[in-house]
Amino acid sequence: DIIFVNGFGLEENLLDDIQAVAKGYIVPVSSGIGTLDFQTGVESDESEEGHEHEAGDPHVWMNPNNVIQWVRNMVTVLSKADSGNAAIYREHGEIYIAELIEMDRYIRDQIRTIPSDKRILILDHQLFNYFADEYGFTIIGALIPGTSDSAEPSPKAIAGLVDLVREYKVPALFVGRTASEGLQKLA
Repeated sequence: DIIFVNGFGLEENLLDDIQAVAKGYIVPVSSGIGTLDFQTGVESDESEEGHEHEAGDPHVWMNPNNVIQWVRNMVTVLSKADSGNAAIYREHGEIYIAELIEMDRYIRDQIRTIPSDKRILILDHQLFNYFADEYGFTIIGALIPGTSDSAEPSPKAIAGLVDLVREYKVPALFVGRTASEGLQKLA
């Protein structure tokens, strides 16, 4: 009856299939969250371009404060769809929001142990813009310039990465579990 999607074009390759099986509403849980641009990390208007995908980075869940907005959106939709259980949705939503607030607090405490000049990230693909923006990290490079983690890095990208690691004395490279085989080999 209700299908929750991230929105911002993340599911654009699946939307036709989702719409074909949907019996009710398709709800973008990221509604109300300002997007960040991939390259600069600056706020962009989610509706300024023709496609949601072009509006910015869809990886909003990398900041737990954005997930709080997800929870609020889901509680609102579920409460309207099933008003008899609205109090339960609100109660569970508030419990989860409290956990997300605690997670944010924990992240901030841990980050305070990292000198600000060492808060540098090199990524396998554009994924941590919301995390970096919220917690004061600088992203200096990504092997794959976009959201896909299935692409393979070019030799030029790898050489550029090596130069950045040396220049900034980056102690670690984080490669996601869903990254392509070529990216996994770099880890």
